[in-house]
Amino acid sequence: MMSILHFDYNDLPFNNKESADFPIVVYCEQKTDLILAPHRFDFYSFAILLEGDIEIAVGVRTYRVTMHDAICIGPGLIRCWRKLHAPIKLFSVFFEYSFLHNNDFPVNMWARFAFFQFNAVNVFKLSPLAVQKIKHVLEILQSDIQARNAGIAAARLRLVLE
Repeated sequence: MMSILHFDYNDLPFNNKESADFPIVVYCEQKTDLILAPHRFDFYSFAILLEGDIEIAVGVRTYRVTMHDAICIGPGLIRCWRKLHAPIKLFSVFFEYSFLHNNDFPVNMWARFAFFQFNAVNVFKLSPLAVQKIKHVLEILQSDIQARNAGIAAARLRLVLE
């Protein structure tokens, strides 16, 4: 039986020590390989696929992810990248619940973000216009994070999730 890899927020390879106490990070990555073993995170992840296509299993569901799809996965959910057909480009944001909780993100908002919950549909199609808008907000969010403007970063993240 294959063991499941487990990552906490500090395990992110691009999460340097200075940002470990600021529990949100935006990352644009280009990959030709992915972790193929089943794994889980202790944090939330949201990504948009800008180029390429992949297959991912989240829990018992398997999704084919194509350009302009969003991937939303909550903490504790087991995921496994199954196939990588060609080089891909993802724009991702990773954040801990504490980031939202400490920045006045209304707790009742989670009911509206069902895509992070167990047994949710974790992959869905966005329009090209929505992808461009989200990508633009994520680029600005990167600047907010570097400037450590937590309140503004939380508001931008909420805008993306809405």
